[in-house]
Amino acid sequence: MRAPLERGDRAVLAETIRASVRREYPHVLAQELQGDDGLRPPRELHPAFYGSYDWHSAVHGHWALVRLLAGGLPPDVAAAVEATLDEHLRPDRLARELAFFAGPEGRNAERPYGWSWLLRLHAELEGAGDRRAAATAPLADHLRARLVDYLAATLALPIRSGTHANTAFSLRLLLQVARDAGDAELLDAVTVAARRWFAGE
Repeated sequence: MRAPLERGDRAVLAETIRASVRREYPHVLAQELQGDDGLRPPRELHPAFYGSYDWHSAVHGHWALVRLLAGGLPPDVAAAVEATLDEHLRPDRLARELAFFAGPEGRNAERPYGWSWLLRLHAELEGAGDRRAAATAPLADHLRARLVDYLAATLALPIRSGTHANTAFSLRLLLQVARDAGDAELLDAVTVAARRWFAGE
């Protein structure tokens, strides 16, 4: 069992992550271009999750901030983290994220790993009773429904690369979300897919 981080280490980690999720460049965009008007900077395409090196890292960073905040931070660091979460997880910014993923340019972008981290972030907010969970709910609901379809009907074989694209990484995240939320449909989709891909069932 790993020892918990000391309060000072947690503060340093929180500040490092906060700086990352607020830094726009360098950045790798994942989208399917439909025309010249799709060429926009990260802050316009993803006003909530424009920072870090890519979208899923930004989402993961926000999840880590929520965890660190719940675990206790010095008051000044906690206030800064709260301000960053309030700024990024606003309903208007998340509505623009939803518009991207509901449109043609976002239909495959960050699927499934980034989508799985978004569900994990939303579950973390809900579990903490965080008021910002209401703002992430529409995007989480949209991506969850698409992930269920993806696992059941779209992905014929798992991706086995040694990177975050490996399907097993996403399944692990989704398994945690489904169990924590008591989401029987998502749990069934994950377990059936895992058994089909990795147990030959």
